[in-house]
Amino acid sequence: MGRKEIIGIYAAGHNVEFRCLTKGMTGWKTTPTPWPSGSFSGPAHEQLKSALSLLKPSKKYNFILGIPRSQIFLREIVFEGLSVEEAENAVKLGITLHSHLPPDEIFFDQFAFHRKQKTVVLLAYTARKNIEHLLDVFRETGHLKQLRAVIVPELGLDILIRKAKLELPALSLGIQGEKWIVSMHGAQNWEGSHFLPLEEGQDIENALQKLSRTLPEPFSQIEQLPIYKAGQQPDILNADLAKSPCEISEEIKSLCSKEKVLNWALCTAAAGMNSYLPISLYGRIRKRPVKVNIKPFPIIAIFTGLILAATTAYYGFQYSTLSAKVKSLNQQLEKVEKQLAPFKEKEQKLKALQETSADFDDFLNEYPSVLQILKALAENTPSDCYINSLNLRNNRLRITAKGKSAINTMASWRKVPIFSDVRLVSPVTKDRDQNERFTVEILIKTRKKAKK
Repeated sequence: MGRKEIIGIYAAGHNVEFRCLTKGMTGWKTTPTPWPSGSFSGPAHEQLKSALSLLKPSKKYNFILGIPRSQIFLREIVFEGLSVEEAENAVKLGITLHSHLPPDEIFFDQFAFHRKQKTVVLLAYTARKNIEHLLDVFRETGHLKQLRAVIVPELGLDILIRKAKLELPALSLGIQGEKWIVSMHGAQNWEGSHFLPLEEGQDIENALQKLSRTLPEPFSQIEQLPIYKAGQQPDILNADLAKSPCEISEEIKSLCSKEKVLNWALCTAAAGMNSYLPISLYGRIRKRPVKVNIKPFPIIAIFTGLILAATTAYYGFQYSTLSAKVKSLNQQLEKVEKQLAPFKEKEQKLKALQETSADFDDFLNEYPSVLQILKALAENTPSDCYINSLNLRNNRLRITAKGKSAINTMASWRKVPIFSDVRLVSPVTKDRDQNERFTVEILIKTRKKAKK
């Protein structure tokens, strides 16, 4: 199998950067791109087309496309009482509530994680017009199948920091165009990024202190966190304030340029080191590929063949002897089965009657009565919630309701002893009075489980 190459492409206006990473025996290393640096000019899509046209489509390439943070909207949606899966599904189903652009005009993805006692969903979306012209270039040049993801380069920087096992949680600081970006790297995962509102003549450290007041813990404690820098840094950035991972980690240093600069193209390519990315605005490979490649040595193959031949001859003789005995036993078995046939028929009828009787007993005794279920709902439904409809089938109860808070109502129902699972099955919507409309499915416990 040929080697795999990750080509990171950072496209921002007329600035297009390329960086190529290859995994060898000693780990990841930077390798020259298939074309000289600065070979192309013009708008981003024209430079990209010129570059990709020089490459023959091949499975050995993995492309990661990075776009500026200014082209992406990031939103944090906080839920209480929901699991990670429930929170992600709630945002996905209710994308029209969380995006200021129509769903058919955006690419979006979401990633949920826990922060203290709450579930936070990080929603990322961008207008289709921002990247569709770049996707068209991949399609026209035959490389679209090898486009693995479209990300912001800060996500690749997070992966690089974790691969090098640098200190976390941390912040990172970098400039894209004329905008400074502050990225939050949590202990377990990337937690998004923010623009640094830097006024003319304002010191960067003061601007960071001001921004930190709006950040969640532990990122608000900026004095206690390490700050890493990425991208081409202007002279106004104090060297004592932020340090480049190229200067801290030997593993990252081998990937950086001679000037010890961790540019955005390298950060973008570093995202390809992970088989699964938490957020990707486009891409078809999100799961770890399972590949089996067995190449036995010829000598092992010869010895294996000889052993198999000897074993086959031995067991062939044993099989011919046993098959004669089995044939004789089968004939005797057929005679016995004919004699037992009437008894088996009666046994099957008896089992059918027993199963029918057991079904009736289960039906009468397994689940709480309808009156008990209605009473439990009446006692545990908040006063500001109204049930519009309910449907009970077997042990599943589906309720459509309206109230001030869907989460509070679900939390109250989860406390009912005869309810085993309370989950949201539709997006939460609001009417003109800011009441939330929602549909919930509840599993009813058996009497034995309810007593426990």
